[in-house]
Amino acid sequence: MTRKLTPTLGLDLKPQSATLGVPRRAKSHEVKSRLELRHAMNDTLLRQWTMLACVPRAPRKIDTASLQDQLEVHGFAVDQRSVQRDLRKLSDVFPLVCDDRHRPHGWSWQRDAASAGVPGMDVHTALAFRMADEHLRHLLPEATRDYLAPWFTQAQGILAGVATNSVASWPKKVRAMPVGQPLVPPIVAPEVLEAVHHALAAERQMQVRYRRRGETDIREYTVHPLGLVYRDAVPMLVCTLWSYRDPKQLMLHRMEQVEVLEAPVDPLIGFDLDAWIAERSFDFRMGEGLIQLECLFEAVAAVRIIETPLERDQQCSTMADGRVRLRAAVPDTMQLRHWLRGFGPLVEVVGPPELRADMLDQAQRTVTRYQVES
Repeated sequence: MTRKLTPTLGLDLKPQSATLGVPRRAKSHEVKSRLELRHAMNDTLLRQWTMLACVPRAPRKIDTASLQDQLEVHGFAVDQRSVQRDLRKLSDVFPLVCDDRHRPHGWSWQRDAASAGVPGMDVHTALAFRMADEHLRHLLPEATRDYLAPWFTQAQGILAGVATNSVASWPKKVRAMPVGQPLVPPIVAPEVLEAVHHALAAERQMQVRYRRRGETDIREYTVHPLGLVYRDAVPMLVCTLWSYRDPKQLMLHRMEQVEVLEAPVDPLIGFDLDAWIAERSFDFRMGEGLIQLECLFEAVAAVRIIETPLERDQQCSTMADGRVRLRAAVPDTMQLRHWLRGFGPLVEVVGPPELRADMLDQAQRTVTRYQVES
Protein backbone atom coordinates (compact mmCIF):
# COMPACT_ATOMS: atom_id res chain seq x y z
CA MET A 1 0.00 0.00 0.00
CA THR A 2 1.33 3.39 -0.91
CA ARG A 3 0.29 7.01 -0.27
CA LYS A 4 1.33 10.15 -2.07
CA LEU A 5 3.06 12.95 -0.11
CA THR A 6 2.25 16.55 -0.88
CA PRO A 7 5.21 18.16 -2.69
CA THR A 8 7.15 20.63 -0.49
CA LEU A 9 9.28 23.58 -1.63
CA GLY A 10 8.95 22.51 -5.24
CA LEU A 11 10.41 19.00 -4.71
CA ASP A 12 8.62 16.14 -6.48
CA LEU A 13 8.48 13.14 -4.11
CA LYS A 14 8.23 9.54 -5.19
CA PRO A 15 5.54 7.30 -3.69
CA GLN A 16 6.52 6.14 -0.23
CA SER A 17 6.68 2.46 0.65
CA ALA A 18 5.04 0.97 3.72
CA THR A 19 8.32 1.26 5.58
CA LEU A 20 9.89 4.59 4.58
CA GLY A 21 9.46 6.87 1.59
CA VAL A 22 12.62 8.42 0.19
CA PRO A 23 12.35 11.58 -1.93
CA ARG A 24 14.12 11.46 -5.23
CA ARG A 25 17.37 13.39 -5.57
CA ALA A 26 16.90 16.71 -7.32
CA LYS A 27 18.64 17.01 -10.63
CA SER A 28 21.59 19.38 -10.91
CA HIS A 29 19.82 21.80 -13.25
CA GLU A 30 16.88 22.04 -10.82
CA VAL A 31 19.21 22.86 -7.91
CA LYS A 32 20.96 25.50 -10.01
CA SER A 33 17.62 27.02 -11.01
CA ARG A 34 16.43 27.23 -7.39
CA LEU A 35 19.72 28.79 -6.27
CA GLU A 36 19.52 31.38 -9.04
CA LEU A 37 15.93 32.20 -8.03
CA ARG A 38 16.95 32.53 -4.38
CA HIS A 39 19.89 34.79 -5.27
CA ALA A 40 17.63 36.95 -7.45
CA MET A 41 15.09 37.27 -4.63
CA ASN A 42 17.83 38.15 -2.13
CA ASP A 43 19.26 40.73 -4.53
CA THR A 44 15.86 42.37 -4.98
CA LEU A 45 15.20 42.39 -1.23
CA LEU A 46 18.60 43.91 -0.43
CA ARG A 47 18.24 46.47 -3.23
CA GLN A 48 14.83 47.60 -1.99
CA TRP A 49 16.08 47.63 1.58
CA THR A 50 18.97 49.87 0.53
CA MET A 51 16.59 52.03 -1.47
CA LEU A 52 14.43 52.68 1.60
CA ALA A 53 17.53 53.78 3.50
CA CYS A 54 18.48 56.21 0.71
CA VAL A 55 15.11 57.96 0.58
CA PRO A 56 15.19 61.07 2.85
CA ARG A 57 12.45 62.28 5.14
CA ALA A 58 10.30 65.22 3.96
CA PRO A 59 10.82 68.07 3.25
CA ARG A 60 13.96 66.68 1.61
CA LYS A 61 13.49 64.47 -1.44
CA ILE A 62 15.43 62.47 -4.01
CA ASP A 63 14.74 61.83 -7.69
CA THR A 64 15.04 58.43 -9.37
CA ALA A 65 18.25 59.30 -11.20
CA SER A 66 19.99 60.25 -7.94
CA LEU A 67 18.55 57.15 -6.29
CA GLN A 68 19.92 55.04 -9.13
CA ASP A 69 23.37 56.56 -8.53
CA GLN A 70 23.09 55.80 -4.82
CA LEU A 71 22.21 52.18 -5.56
CA GLU A 72 25.19 51.85 -7.88
CA VAL A 73 27.44 53.10 -5.09
CA HIS A 74 26.08 50.25 -2.95
CA GLY A 75 26.76 47.73 -5.72
CA PHE A 76 23.30 47.44 -7.33
CA ALA A 77 23.30 47.96 -11.10
CA VAL A 78 19.71 48.79 -12.03
CA ASP A 79 17.98 51.03 -14.59
CA GLN A 80 15.70 53.95 -13.74
CA ARG A 81 12.59 52.10 -14.83
CA SER A 82 13.29 49.39 -12.23
CA VAL A 83 13.87 52.08 -9.60
CA GLN A 84 10.53 53.67 -10.44
CA ARG A 85 8.78 50.29 -10.34
CA ASP A 86 10.32 49.46 -6.95
CA LEU A 87 9.30 52.84 -5.53
CA ARG A 88 5.70 52.38 -6.61
CA LYS A 89 5.59 48.92 -5.00
CA LEU A 90 7.25 50.12 -1.82
CA SER A 91 4.89 53.09 -1.54
CA ASP A 92 2.00 50.63 -1.25
CA VAL A 93 3.54 49.27 1.94
CA PHE A 94 5.62 52.12 3.37
CA PRO A 95 4.67 55.81 3.88
CA LEU A 96 6.58 57.05 0.83
CA VAL A 97 5.31 60.07 -1.09
CA CYS A 98 6.16 61.42 -4.52
CA ASP A 99 6.28 65.16 -5.21
CA ASP A 100 5.24 65.36 -8.85
CA ARG A 101 4.71 69.14 -8.95
CA HIS A 102 8.05 69.65 -10.66
CA ARG A 103 10.42 67.58 -12.73
CA PRO A 104 12.30 65.53 -11.85
CA HIS A 105 9.81 64.05 -9.41
CA GLY A 106 11.12 63.68 -5.87
CA TRP A 107 10.51 60.86 -3.43
CA SER A 108 10.61 61.08 0.36
CA TRP A 109 9.34 59.51 3.55
CA GLN A 110 6.34 61.29 5.00
CA ARG A 111 7.45 63.89 7.55
CA ASP A 112 5.60 62.19 10.42
CA ALA A 113 6.22 58.60 9.29
CA ALA A 114 7.24 56.16 11.98
CA SER A 115 10.83 54.98 11.83
CA ALA A 116 11.24 51.89 9.65
CA GLY A 117 14.71 50.99 10.84
CA VAL A 118 15.78 47.41 10.32
CA PRO A 119 16.50 45.56 12.51
CA GLY A 120 13.76 46.80 14.86
CA MET A 121 14.58 49.06 17.78
CA ASP A 122 15.37 47.03 20.90
CA VAL A 123 14.78 48.16 24.46
CA HIS A 124 18.34 49.44 24.93
CA THR A 125 18.19 51.55 21.76
CA ALA A 126 14.76 52.81 22.83
CA LEU A 127 16.21 53.79 26.22
CA ALA A 128 18.99 55.77 24.50
CA PHE A 129 16.46 57.68 22.37
CA ARG A 130 14.23 58.27 25.40
CA MET A 131 17.11 59.70 27.44
CA ALA A 132 18.26 61.82 24.50
CA ASP A 133 14.73 63.19 24.11
CA GLU A 134 14.60 64.14 27.79
CA HIS A 135 18.10 65.41 28.50
CA LEU A 136 18.99 66.99 25.14
CA ARG A 137 15.68 68.80 24.84
CA HIS A 138 17.28 72.23 25.36
CA LEU A 139 20.42 71.43 23.37
CA LEU A 140 18.85 70.23 20.15
CA PRO A 141 17.39 72.82 17.78
CA GLU A 142 13.71 72.45 17.00
CA ALA A 143 14.35 71.33 13.43
CA THR A 144 16.54 68.46 14.68
CA ARG A 145 13.94 67.43 17.24
CA ASP A 146 11.26 67.40 14.52
CA TYR A 147 13.48 65.19 12.37
CA LEU A 148 14.06 62.73 15.24
CA ALA A 149 10.44 62.80 16.42
CA PRO A 150 9.48 59.44 14.79
CA TRP A 151 12.33 57.67 16.61
CA PHE A 152 11.42 59.37 19.90
CA THR A 153 7.80 58.28 19.47
CA GLN A 154 8.81 54.73 18.60
CA ALA A 155 11.10 54.59 21.63
CA GLN A 156 8.31 55.71 23.97
CA GLY A 157 6.00 53.04 22.56
CA ILE A 158 8.60 50.29 23.00
CA LEU A 159 9.37 51.26 26.61
CA ALA A 160 5.66 51.54 27.43
CA GLY A 161 5.13 48.04 26.06
CA VAL A 162 7.76 46.52 28.35
CA ALA A 163 6.94 48.50 31.50
CA THR A 164 8.02 45.63 33.75
CA ASN A 165 11.48 45.52 32.19
CA SER A 166 14.13 46.95 34.55
CA VAL A 167 15.75 48.86 31.67
CA ALA A 168 12.45 50.50 30.70
CA SER A 169 12.08 52.04 34.17
CA TRP A 170 15.52 53.69 34.05
CA PRO A 171 14.29 57.14 32.85
CA LYS A 172 12.21 57.44 36.04
CA LYS A 173 15.32 56.99 38.18
CA VAL A 174 17.74 59.52 36.63
CA ARG A 175 17.55 63.32 36.49
CA ALA A 176 19.94 66.00 35.22
CA MET A 177 19.81 69.49 36.70
CA PRO A 178 21.22 72.58 34.92
CA VAL A 179 24.01 74.40 36.76
CA GLY A 180 22.72 77.88 36.07
CA GLN A 181 19.38 79.46 35.33
CA PRO A 182 17.73 77.42 32.53
CA LEU A 183 16.82 79.52 29.51
CA VAL A 184 14.51 78.90 26.57
CA PRO A 185 16.62 78.16 23.46
CA PRO A 186 16.51 80.78 20.70
CA ILE A 187 14.44 79.90 17.65
CA VAL A 188 16.47 78.90 14.61
CA ALA A 189 14.60 78.77 11.31
CA PRO A 190 14.60 75.13 10.04
CA GLU A 191 15.65 76.23 6.55
CA VAL A 192 18.59 78.16 8.04
CA LEU A 193 19.78 75.14 10.04
CA GLU A 194 19.42 72.81 7.05
CA ALA A 195 21.34 75.21 4.78
CA VAL A 196 24.15 75.61 7.30
CA HIS A 197 24.41 71.84 7.77
CA HIS A 198 24.49 71.34 4.01
CA ALA A 199 27.16 73.99 3.42
CA LEU A 200 29.28 72.70 6.28
CA ALA A 201 29.10 69.09 5.09
CA ALA A 202 29.66 69.93 1.42
CA GLU A 203 32.37 72.52 2.25
CA ARG A 204 30.68 75.23 0.22
CA GLN A 205 30.39 78.97 0.74
CA MET A 206 27.22 80.65 1.94
CA GLN A 207 25.62 84.03 1.40
CA VAL A 208 24.15 85.03 4.75
CA ARG A 209 21.81 87.87 5.67
CA TYR A 210 22.70 88.53 9.30
CA ARG A 211 21.39 90.74 12.08
CA ARG A 212 24.06 91.63 14.60
CA ARG A 213 23.25 91.82 18.30
CA GLY A 214 21.45 95.01 19.22
CA GLU A 215 21.05 96.12 15.60
CA THR A 216 18.00 96.25 13.38
CA ASP A 217 19.84 96.58 10.05
CA ILE A 218 20.61 93.44 8.06
CA ARG A 219 24.16 92.85 6.87
CA GLU A 220 25.22 90.49 4.08
CA TYR A 221 28.25 88.24 4.51
CA THR A 222 30.02 85.77 2.25
CA VAL A 223 30.75 82.99 4.72
CA HIS A 224 33.24 80.12 4.69
CA PRO A 225 31.95 77.63 7.32
CA LEU A 226 34.54 75.87 9.51
CA GLY A 227 32.53 74.26 12.31
CA LEU A 228 29.33 74.31 14.34
CA VAL A 229 29.34 74.61 18.12
CA TYR A 230 26.42 74.34 20.55
CA ARG A 231 26.74 76.15 23.85
CA ASP A 232 23.89 76.56 26.32
CA ALA A 233 21.41 75.56 23.58
CA VAL A 234 22.72 78.33 21.31
CA PRO A 235 24.17 77.09 17.98
CA MET A 236 27.13 79.12 16.73
CA LEU A 237 28.88 78.85 13.38
CA VAL A 238 32.66 79.22 13.38
CA CYS A 239 33.67 80.66 10.03
CA THR A 240 35.71 83.15 8.05
CA LEU A 241 34.18 86.07 6.16
CA TRP A 242 35.03 86.99 2.57
CA SER A 243 38.82 86.67 2.13
CA TYR A 244 39.76 87.35 5.77
CA ARG A 245 41.65 84.61 7.58
CA ASP A 246 40.66 85.21 11.22
CA PRO A 247 37.80 82.92 12.35
CA LYS A 248 34.60 84.55 13.57
CA GLN A 249 31.44 83.17 15.17
CA LEU A 250 27.90 83.81 13.95
CA MET A 251 24.76 82.94 15.90
CA LEU A 252 22.35 80.87 13.81
CA HIS A 253 19.26 82.47 15.37
CA ARG A 254 20.42 85.86 14.01
CA MET A 255 20.62 84.56 10.45
CA GLU A 256 17.66 85.87 8.48
CA GLN A 257 18.45 83.98 5.27
CA VAL A 258 21.11 81.55 4.07
CA GLU A 259 21.93 80.67 0.47
CA VAL A 260 24.36 77.84 -0.22
CA LEU A 261 26.67 78.79 -3.08
CA GLU A 262 28.34 76.55 -5.63
CA ALA A 263 31.77 77.94 -4.81
CA PRO A 264 33.89 75.78 -2.45
CA VAL A 265 35.13 77.19 0.84
CA ASP A 266 38.57 78.70 1.00
CA PRO A 267 40.13 76.27 3.49
CA LEU A 268 41.96 77.60 6.52
CA ILE A 269 45.09 75.46 6.50
CA GLY A 270 45.88 73.94 9.88
CA PHE A 271 42.59 75.00 11.48
CA ASP A 272 41.45 72.70 14.29
CA LEU A 273 38.08 73.40 15.88
CA ASP A 274 38.94 71.89 19.27
CA ALA A 275 42.25 73.76 19.46
CA TRP A 276 40.55 77.03 18.47
CA ILE A 277 37.90 76.61 21.18
CA ALA A 278 40.55 75.81 23.79
CA GLU A 279 42.72 78.75 22.79
CA ARG A 280 40.17 81.47 22.08
CA SER A 281 37.15 80.24 24.04
CA PHE A 282 33.63 81.55 23.37
CA ASP A 283 33.82 83.97 26.27
CA PHE A 284 34.44 87.65 25.78
CA ARG A 285 38.05 88.09 26.85
CA MET A 286 39.03 91.08 28.94
CA GLY A 287 42.70 90.61 28.06
CA GLU A 288 45.22 88.31 26.40
CA GLY A 289 46.89 85.37 28.10
CA LEU A 290 46.24 84.15 31.64
CA ILE A 291 45.88 86.04 34.91
CA GLN A 292 47.02 84.86 38.35
CA LEU A 293 43.69 84.82 40.16
CA GLU A 294 43.75 85.02 43.94
CA CYS A 295 40.54 84.94 45.98
CA LEU A 296 39.40 84.40 49.55
CA PHE A 297 36.26 82.26 49.85
CA GLU A 298 34.10 81.76 52.91
CA ALA A 299 34.22 78.11 53.98
CA VAL A 300 30.64 77.44 52.88
CA ALA A 301 31.45 78.61 49.34
CA ALA A 302 34.91 77.03 49.22
CA VAL A 303 33.38 73.54 49.24
CA ARG A 304 32.17 74.08 45.70
CA ILE A 305 35.52 75.13 44.23
CA ILE A 306 37.30 72.29 46.03
CA GLU A 307 34.89 69.61 44.76
CA THR A 308 34.63 71.14 41.28
CA PRO A 309 37.94 72.97 40.69
CA LEU A 310 38.13 76.13 38.65
CA GLU A 311 41.37 74.85 37.11
CA ARG A 312 43.21 71.53 37.41
CA ASP A 313 46.36 73.06 38.93
CA GLN A 314 44.60 75.42 41.33
CA GLN A 315 45.93 75.70 44.87
CA CYS A 316 43.70 76.00 47.95
CA SER A 317 44.80 76.69 51.52
CA THR A 318 42.87 77.47 54.71
CA MET A 319 43.58 80.84 56.35
CA ALA A 320 43.61 81.67 60.08
CA ASP A 321 40.14 83.25 59.89
CA GLY A 322 38.68 80.08 58.34
CA ARG A 323 38.47 81.41 54.79
CA VAL A 324 40.01 79.45 51.91
CA ARG A 325 42.59 81.09 49.64
CA LEU A 326 42.35 80.10 45.98
CA ARG A 327 45.19 80.63 43.52
CA ALA A 328 44.76 79.66 39.85
CA ALA A 329 45.99 80.72 36.41
CA VAL A 330 42.89 81.34 34.29
CA PRO A 331 41.79 83.43 31.28
CA ASP A 332 40.30 86.80 32.21
CA THR A 333 36.84 86.54 30.69
CA MET A 334 33.45 88.13 31.19
CA GLN A 335 32.12 84.73 32.29
CA LEU A 336 34.77 84.54 35.04
CA ARG A 337 33.67 87.90 36.39
CA HIS A 338 30.00 86.93 36.29
CA TRP A 339 30.87 83.71 38.13
CA LEU A 340 32.79 85.57 40.86
CA ARG A 341 30.02 88.12 41.33
CA GLY A 342 27.56 85.26 41.76
CA PHE A 343 29.17 84.45 45.14
CA GLY A 344 28.30 87.91 46.43
CA PRO A 345 29.79 88.60 49.90
CA LEU A 346 31.13 85.03 50.15
CA VAL A 347 34.22 85.88 48.07
CA GLU A 348 36.87 88.59 48.10
CA VAL A 349 39.06 89.04 45.04
CA VAL A 350 42.63 89.79 46.15
CA GLY A 351 44.31 89.95 42.77
CA PRO A 352 45.23 90.85 40.20
CA PRO A 353 44.71 94.52 41.15
CA GLU A 354 42.78 95.38 37.98
CA LEU A 355 40.24 92.63 38.63
CA ARG A 356 39.91 93.57 42.30
CA ALA A 357 39.24 97.20 41.29
CA ASP A 358 36.59 96.12 38.80
CA MET A 359 34.84 93.93 41.40
CA LEU A 360 34.86 96.82 43.88
CA ASP A 361 33.45 99.20 41.27
CA GLN A 362 30.66 96.77 40.36
CA ALA A 363 29.79 96.25 44.04
CA GLN A 364 29.62 99.99 44.70
CA ARG A 365 27.42 100.54 41.67
CA THR A 366 25.12 97.75 42.85
CA VAL A 367 24.81 99.38 46.28
CA THR A 368 24.01 102.70 44.65
CA ARG A 369 21.33 101.04 42.54
CA TYR A 370 19.60 99.64 45.63
CA GLN A 371 19.92 102.69 47.86
CA VAL A 372 16.61 104.23 48.86
CA GLU A 373 16.42 108.00 49.09
CA SER A 374 15.63 109.11 52.64
